[in-house]
Amino acid sequence: MNQRVIIVGGGAAGLMAAGKAAEIGANVVLLEKGSRLGRKLLLTGNGRCNLTNLCPTHEWPTHLGPHGDFMRNALARFGAQELRAFFQTLGIPTIADDQGRVYPASEKSLDILDALIEYCRASRVELVLNTAVRGLMLEAGHIIGVETDRQIFSADAAILATGGKSWAQTGSNGDGYYMLRQVGHTVSALYPGLVPLIAQESWIKLLEGLSFSQVVITAYREAKRIGRVEGDFLFTADGLSGPAVLNLSSQLSPLLEQGPITLTIDFQPHIKVDELASQIQSAADTDRQADVMAVLQPYVPRRLAQCIVGLLDSACGRGGHTSACPLRINQLNSRQRSMLIDSVKRFPVTVTQTRPFREAIVTVGGVRCEEVEPVSFSSRKVPGLYITGELLDIAGETGGYNLQSAFTSGWLAGLHAAGAHI
Repeated sequence: MNQRVIIVGGGAAGLMAAGKAAEIGANVVLLEKGSRLGRKLLLTGNGRCNLTNLCPTHEWPTHLGPHGDFMRNALARFGAQELRAFFQTLGIPTIADDQGRVYPASEKSLDILDALIEYCRASRVELVLNTAVRGLMLEAGHIIGVETDRQIFSADAAILATGGKSWAQTGSNGDGYYMLRQVGHTVSALYPGLVPLIAQESWIKLLEGLSFSQVVITAYREAKRIGRVEGDFLFTADGLSGPAVLNLSSQLSPLLEQGPITLTIDFQPHIKVDELASQIQSAADTDRQADVMAVLQPYVPRRLAQCIVGLLDSACGRGGHTSACPLRINQLNSRQRSMLIDSVKRFPVTVTQTRPFREAIVTVGGVRCEEVEPVSFSSRKVPGLYITGELLDIAGETGGYNLQSAFTSGWLAGLHAAGAHI
């Protein structure tokens, strides 16, 4: 008799798991509490759907957070190449940009969602919407079904694909973690990840909208380096965002509970400190009356240069300078020139917290990976239960890593829940 498999959650992992289990013969019911499937999927990659990344397979774990190695064997079975081939069979060709990020050729998330839904329907998955799961049903410690707000669904296996707590407006409110705790799983503390950071400095709002390419941002606590990223970022009304900052946020989010963290930003990482000092000295030698604003502008935008001059004024105990009475390079002593160089190479920003979960792309934390089989994604505590996607304690960087993890875990969970083996 065919396995009866219940999928809880209609996102990327759930749709993949449902289609795969049904394709190989299981009787599959997918339960989605919302009125639409794949709402979060539609938002990924700014609506373009960044499916995966062409990063070499052996490097993938380094992009999936501190527990990324858990995904190594799974990705070897269903990684980027296999995912692209899968969507090609569904009539969705893919393209990659110069950073290895893979998108549908149409660059439309809706095309991916429609293809997944059609995959499920073609495999005869029963799609049940507007049905919230209240809990998992066990007998002798084994899954026998799920209880919903409408009825009980019996099952030989259940795949949880509810998503985490991020982007709650799409329906991800963390209820999957509650269900897993109820049946004995350990869920670590949960934090927002891939989320903008909030700064302490009041002047940060003056820089809102300024964006930068290929900077280096280093995080410190009490002079100890705790993180480093390279890439693009921008200033916001209350802090920082952009790909580099989002990637760093997943690492810093749990640490911010212990207090503020200092970031230093290198706006010119290709120029060494002594080279910059020499260039500034040369500018001063050429024109002793040179305006500090003019000296800074080859290295940073005008608005940031104005902010730096203001900070120099404050640090030096001066009144504010104006265009009529600018701060001159020859007015700076050696200590102040060092501050000027630091403003380009080690610009300090104090981070106090992240933006809230509703603005986060992923959840940091989740079910402890050692409680889950790393290829089948089956629970080591509850026979018949499978755990996928963001519910796992895996939080990847931007660039397609999280969506690939969702598809990989869903594909393999669906395969094994249906009784197949590879």
